[in-house]
Amino acid sequence: MRSLPGPVKTAGRIIIKEKDRIMSRYWQYVLKTNPGKHAIHEMKREKQKLIRPVNLYHPLYFHEKMLWLKYFIYNTSPLVAQCYNKYEVRNYVKSKGLGHILNELYGVWDNIENIPWNHLPEEYVMKISNGYSGHVFKRKGQPFHIKAAVRQLKEVKEKYSYYYLITGDLFVGETPQYIICEKMLHSREGGYDAPEDYKFHCFNGKPMYIEIIMNRNQVSGFNSVFVDLNFRDRHELEGLASTGTAHIPESFPRMVEIAKVLSEDFPYVRVDLYEECGQPVFGELTFTPFHLQTKQSQKELGKLLDISHIERYTALSGKAGKNDGKVKRVK
Repeated sequence: MRSLPGPVKTAGRIIIKEKDRIMSRYWQYVLKTNPGKHAIHEMKREKQKLIRPVNLYHPLYFHEKMLWLKYFIYNTSPLVAQCYNKYEVRNYVKSKGLGHILNELYGVWDNIENIPWNHLPEEYVMKISNGYSGHVFKRKGQPFHIKAAVRQLKEVKEKYSYYYLITGDLFVGETPQYIICEKMLHSREGGYDAPEDYKFHCFNGKPMYIEIIMNRNQVSGFNSVFVDLNFRDRHELEGLASTGTAHIPESFPRMVEIAKVLSEDFPYVRVDLYEECGQPVFGELTFTPFHLQTKQSQKELGKLLDISHIERYTALSGKAGKNDGKVKRVK
């Protein structure tokens, strides 16, 4: 659409947005009446090449167990809803005695119009609390346009008010949308790249693999590797990973222990951590991440994910801590 005139691009975006809204209501209905049909849709949407058609009622492979967890467990769990929300998860992290790894919070608002743009620090990152992209980055010494940032936040906030119905992640809609503003973290390589992102894939409370995102910027995208806890290359388990390994962060032993603590209440969760000045910093908890399956990963990860005794995860029926209110402070 880049070569099209502006008005044509705008009209195209409006049409696509309206189509997504209509489809979100349709897939919400399908999920309630025929989860198996929604599962087929999800695998096609993610362009997954499967060993067999999805079987929700006798799940064997990783994607089948993940879909089963999403539809029948995570979508009804107050704890999952809380922990997916980038603001409300802070109470969960504190309840685990890990408040010290939380990134510095400059402010949180439930209305974009209330953001005091001219009183924020020189640099920061701003996010929608129950979204996964479209962040606003304010970097020291770089041009920044408030109107463009407001427009971007409004578009992302609107999209995440309904798009989760298409993907079937109903827990996303169970908590309020906030706009949160946090301290900007930096890459160990310097420059304006985002910090290295260490994503721990945890199975039944045990971190087993790390997906590491590096050299991430708005121009060239990012590089990723997939390794085990000994930093041995396991790229064959992730269809988008490059061969090779990565730098072992200084705080890695502590990261592993943190991942164990934060994943113990869930059959599967991805614990995302950063490192700043040699210290681990909490990123987020992700319950249904996109993972481009290979035949090997469907089998190997499927064996690791044990859902045969789901009743032991008693925390899934509750919520950790209490909402400490809407923080509206500026530093």
